[in-house]
Amino acid sequence: MANKEQNARYYQEHREAILARQKETLTARLPYRRALTSKWKVLHRNAVKAQNAAYYQAHPEVARHNHLLRRTRKTQAGGTFTQEEWLALCAKYNNECVRCMKQNTLEPDHVIPVCKGGTSNIGNIQPLCMVCNRKKHDKTTDYRNLNSEGNSEWKQELAINWHAA
Repeated sequence: MANKEQNARYYQEHREAILARQKETLTARLPYRRALTSKWKVLHRNAVKAQNAAYYQAHPEVARHNHLLRRTRKTQAGGTFTQEEWLALCAKYNNECVRCMKQNTLEPDHVIPVCKGGTSNIGNIQPLCMVCNRKKHDKTTDYRNLNSEGNSEWKQELAINWHAA
């Protein structure tokens, strides 16, 4: 029992130095650990693919978000947004498409499309349902400004015509 108390007291007295040493050791071993992880992933490629597929099937919103991040890196458009920012943006618009006001599955849509110089920052993103996003295609249209109380009747009429087309 005395040893336990002595060890606890020593840790409290030398906590900063102990943590610094641990961090230094972990940092020094990081390349080695990364190499081991990469080697394991190569050897167990099918298991990794199955694990990723199961995770993405259980979490489709994460899969969509990762796909957008990859697309942004490929196009070199710049900018990113987090899953939390996306969920907050959807909540701001009551989890409704800003175009048709329906609560379908929402997709991030670039107000200024990437092909026209837009970035993937959250300020350039608006939540649209799949139908509205496909119809908008590569047009530069900001539906967020229309999402106000004064425009609700006009928007409902427009939404009916939009989905009927």
